[in-house]
Amino acid sequence: MITRAPDIRGAIRLDMKLPVVYWIAGKEEEKKKATTADVSRTGVGIQMESIEGIEKSSTLGIALNMQGDMVRAEVEVALIKPLGPNVYIVGTRFTNISDNDLTLFLKRIRMVSIPLHKLIDKKQEGYFVERLFKGNRERYQETVKILSDIPTWEKASKKIDELWGQYGVDRFSEPSMDFTDIVFTSMY
Repeated sequence: MITRAPDIRGAIRLDMKLPVVYWIAGKEEEKKKATTADVSRTGVGIQMESIEGIEKSSTLGIALNMQGDMVRAEVEVALIKPLGPNVYIVGTRFTNISDNDLTLFLKRIRMVSIPLHKLIDKKQEGYFVERLFKGNRERYQETVKILSDIPTWEKASKKIDELWGQYGVDRFSEPSMDFTDIVFTSMY
């Protein structure tokens, strides 16, 4: 077993639906079934009725049925979003996955990106507008548009540094790091 797979993060629109069983890491005896999980090479999205005991940064164990092969892994919960009467969890950053399972997983899946503005929910948007843009929603929207048009993380990171310098934002503040993580996620 490898303790941490390559950092293949990304909250993406996931493009393959598979049967899944999930559990809170360390509590495999409390397995729960979801009808399907959306998966890609960078993450897994699971629609579930309840998120009791699950929060952002929790670790979930998952077992996916990939065309007859069971792939077991753990994923870090990166996003929790309401979806009708249910909740949608996106897990990224695979951990505790065998080399064989990781290879199988990556072979069978292709990635489709989600635009940056769709990765930021209303609560996060308000937080960023207030904490990073001093209440200036137009500046926030302009920044998201600028960053959405940049094709690589390297260029986006340089642009963030430039913009934060103009706006007087501390690059290492918690809101900046949260925003930067989402930008990074949108690139992969």
